[in-house]
Amino acid sequence: MLAVYAPLIGGRNVNPWPRLTNFSHLGEWCQEISLSKNIKTWNLRATHHGPLHHQPSDDFAYLCTLGHSIIEGDAKWDGDLRFIGEFRYSKGYWEWTEDVLSRCGDRLFVQLKVVESWSFTERFQSIRVGRGSSGNLPKGVLANRPKFIVKAFCEAWCPLTNSLLTSIGEISILLWDLRELAGIPVTGCLYDEVVPSALGLTGIDEKRERFIPRSSKYLFYAYHLLQSVDDNRCSHKKTVRPKSTHNPLGDIAIHERWSTVEGALFAKLCIERSLKEEVYLAAYLACWLCMFVLPGKYVNSIHPSTFKMASLMMNGRRVNLAIPVLASIYKGLNTVVISPKPTGTSHPFPIHFVYAWLACYFKTHYSVWQELRGPKMTGFSGEGGAKYYESREARKRIHKAEFISWVCNILVKDGPLKFVDDGHAEEVDHNYFIAIRLSYLTLHQGGRFIIKPYSPHRFGRQFGLHEKQLKEAKARLQDVQAKVSKEASEIQSAIDELEHIEKDIVVLKGQRTSLRATLKGKKQLNHDTQAKVHEVEKDIAILESTGPLDDAIVENLESSRASLEILKGDLKSLNSFA
Repeated sequence: MLAVYAPLIGGRNVNPWPRLTNFSHLGEWCQEISLSKNIKTWNLRATHHGPLHHQPSDDFAYLCTLGHSIIEGDAKWDGDLRFIGEFRYSKGYWEWTEDVLSRCGDRLFVQLKVVESWSFTERFQSIRVGRGSSGNLPKGVLANRPKFIVKAFCEAWCPLTNSLLTSIGEISILLWDLRELAGIPVTGCLYDEVVPSALGLTGIDEKRERFIPRSSKYLFYAYHLLQSVDDNRCSHKKTVRPKSTHNPLGDIAIHERWSTVEGALFAKLCIERSLKEEVYLAAYLACWLCMFVLPGKYVNSIHPSTFKMASLMMNGRRVNLAIPVLASIYKGLNTVVISPKPTGTSHPFPIHFVYAWLACYFKTHYSVWQELRGPKMTGFSGEGGAKYYESREARKRIHKAEFISWVCNILVKDGPLKFVDDGHAEEVDHNYFIAIRLSYLTLHQGGRFIIKPYSPHRFGRQFGLHEKQLKEAKARLQDVQAKVSKEASEIQSAIDELEHIEKDIVVLKGQRTSLRATLKGKKQLNHDTQAKVHEVEKDIAILESTGPLDDAIVENLESSRASLEILKGDLKSLNSFA
């Protein structure tokens, strides 16, 4: 009985993304940081971010590692590390691969051009299926691992930042690394590994198109267990790589038709003739996903939860594989390094990508003798590729990073690159700019949902951003911040001055109203005074025109003249005011 989970894609009743509050270790997506009085920025939060106002100023003062736990006596190595999910030899796998290439190689390559160059696309690109030519068919993974190198790597891995802490700086596994090392795409639809319900398996959308291709349902009839065979390891120290890698020779025979026995298998599963190739290739992709890309708990079996994604891929759907792979790697490494007994952990993840990353950045493996094209990890594939290191040598190589190649996977351009996210950018540029952005990595496998923070700014040297450049950029940023702060202060001063002016304007408006009322009163007084002046002048004229003046009339006349002078003086002052 298979456990059925609601999908995130490829169905009518899809599940919403899980609420972040379900994760006790991460309560908020981002945090607000004040750079100055008027400038704020937002950073993605990770598990090591505490309360906003109580963070230590020095990251390395609290970034704990497995090595620190071992020194403190809180953890210890107990035997050799063995990882669930490590790629191993499986009986019949390469024979099946050669059969797939001989029968359906043309169709496989056509579909893979649509979904971008996956690791096996480039590995087999030198093979011309159906033309009788042979090519090299490298294994694509590392058949043996340098155990002390892996232990030294785990000792310096920090689960809080998902990075390797060396004495000369941080470094980590990037999305871009997975694209360069394994050829798996960074862009595409969400990887949603679940067993769909019967309705989801047969349902159609508004355009009468199936949510999931028909080939998927046939895979549920035919899945089987693959027996895993332990690989033989060699512990003696090597100075050169062995001549033989035990990789397949890549001689592809020509198969023109299905045999009667092979055809009977399709007939038994009631597979239509038109779907034979699609089902056959989808089954192979499901095997590839389970064994190489995203191994699950039961590493010796094909997981039915991969059938939906394998069918979608076989129908030309581009699927983002780098993000779930890196989320699985981060989760697996963190499970190992936080355990008091690292050798006793059992979380499955594709550790072979870590081996390839170590081989590329720290030169821990010999290159193959043959000249190969395609993803870089094929250059370290096959048996006998791992160099031998004693424990002390391994720690020195990893912890001191003496032979590290910081920019071994950097994107090289002839000139400055301007990226415009308008939907028309080249695929390589789109992948690169996704890889350098802060984000969260997700993986949905059945009932398991993993979310891991991805912080490429912590290890910018892998993108060519060296410390000198970072210091110069920081100095320029500080200058800009100081300039912006000064301008903000000047703007604030201007705003304050403007407020004072506005207050003065209000006062002046009140004074103007008062002056207008006063002026109106003065004008009325001026009018009244002029009338009195005319009246007094008229009285004086009458008195002067009379006959002889007695003393009373003279006195009255003098009084009238005095009043007239006073009124004229008042009138003059009123005229000057007006």
